[in-house]
Amino acid sequence: MQMMVNIRTILNSFRNMQNSHLIETILNSETLSLELLMENDTEMLLELKSRNINLINFFTSPILSQVIKYITTEPEVDEYNLAHKFPFICNEIISCEIPEILDTFFHETQLLDELFSFLERFPINLTLAGYFCSAVQVLLKHNSYELLSYIHDQKDIGKLLTDHGYCTSITQLIYKLLSCEDHGNPAYVSKLYDMVDYIVSNLVKNPSDQNEKFDLMRVINSSNLLCSLTQNHNEVYNWSDIQMQASGSPNIELLIEGVLQGHLQVSAAASAVVINLTRNIDTKQSEDIVISSELPQIIEIICEKTKDFKDILNRPGDCLGVNRLNIARILVECAKLNYEIITKTFIEVGILKDLIDLVVRFPWNSMLHIIIEDGIVFLLLNNEEQGLRSDLIQNTQLIQTIVEASKKKTGEIGYLGWAVKIANIIAKISNVKFNQDYGWEKFVDEYLMQKNHIENCSLGQGEFIVKSENQEIEIEEEFFDAIQGPEVLDDLPENEKGELEKNPFDICDIKNEDLGDLDDWRHHRDSLELVKK
Repeated sequence: MQMMVNIRTILNSFRNMQNSHLIETILNSETLSLELLMENDTEMLLELKSRNINLINFFTSPILSQVIKYITTEPEVDEYNLAHKFPFICNEIISCEIPEILDTFFHETQLLDELFSFLERFPINLTLAGYFCSAVQVLLKHNSYELLSYIHDQKDIGKLLTDHGYCTSITQLIYKLLSCEDHGNPAYVSKLYDMVDYIVSNLVKNPSDQNEKFDLMRVINSSNLLCSLTQNHNEVYNWSDIQMQASGSPNIELLIEGVLQGHLQVSAAASAVVINLTRNIDTKQSEDIVISSELPQIIEIICEKTKDFKDILNRPGDCLGVNRLNIARILVECAKLNYEIITKTFIEVGILKDLIDLVVRFPWNSMLHIIIEDGIVFLLLNNEEQGLRSDLIQNTQLIQTIVEASKKKTGEIGYLGWAVKIANIIAKISNVKFNQDYGWEKFVDEYLMQKNHIENCSLGQGEFIVKSENQEIEIEEEFFDAIQGPEVLDDLPENEKGELEKNPFDICDIKNEDLGDLDDWRHHRDSLELVKK
């Protein structure tokens, strides 16, 4: 250990002896200035990272004030050094993370005031915003408690940060601030709630004509920010507090209103947040309320707004639209929580029937089919109460939809596979009884069993119809059966198995003259279409 200390001391002494003569000359000159050092940026940054004591001591509070000015103030003229080089180098000075320099920010809060005054401008320069966020994140890493204390003591910083949510760099900074562990201090929780309120408010605000570009970016970034804060449970120390605030009143009312009546982008952004908040509801920890009338507030609001959801789902139009698709996702996620009162409400109001009707109205929208299939299959398999299952099947007219789908020609509708899968689930649930048959028994016997047999058949073992686009090519059924060969080799007699090893074509009764036809068939195989019955 003593030897290691001695080696370290020797290395530090050697490093001090190797200080750049250029930087030392500048530091000892009468014309010393920050700009003069930055003109020799490579040497200066190397010396700073090498912990040149004289250079570190140069960065006093007045000099750091100049550094902050470069990274927060747009120059009046677009001169290379003033507008591009010097702001970048000033950001690099702070990014060197020299403890003595960073401590100066916390000894004198005037420097922090100057730094955060950048947020008072609108709109902000996006390049300078990147430098500002980089500097704040370095300070957060160095002393998170002191920086958060300063931010929470200032009344307007939280709102100013969220108002600049159109800037991705600012949004990433907000994520870092809200996910910091030091927010666990009870004195800071109320400030954290205020920032969540600001984010939700900006998310549901419809874009204005004057600043549409900035407003749309603010909506998108606010949605992504809330989703990230409530999804990354391992990174965000206070995700549960953020979830509670975002899903409580009045924020959840604002989000649902944004889904129903907001601008197209606002509706999509609000839907993403509502879906994420719904998925975070842990019914495993609240099994005592799953069958009761006590619900999380977000679910209560959704149940109260079922009429509004129905109006949007039943709108006329030939296009499904993103809004209806997102509403379908929200309703399915609520249904999958497996609260009995939710399932009953959705059945009685007719929400589930409306969702199934959408499948029929838009037979080729596979995204819609997957979403609704997920919800229907979950409800069928996870509701053990027989009466609830029967109500689900009969009140949604699910059987009639499936039977009618089976009467369509192949290729006429796109949800036939959807119908077959759900039909197999219903057939598996043997304890469900129907008031009327609706042709279900006939459908199972004549269609479903045959369909399952075909789908479960291994490739190459089914019956084929051979069609040719070339009318001159005719392939006899006997010839195709011959080249297909026996289905099960073990069924052959022993003497035929021996012959098969010598010449497989003899067993298939293919004669020499048929081999020419086989070559012709291979030659024209691109014009053949094999259709499996």
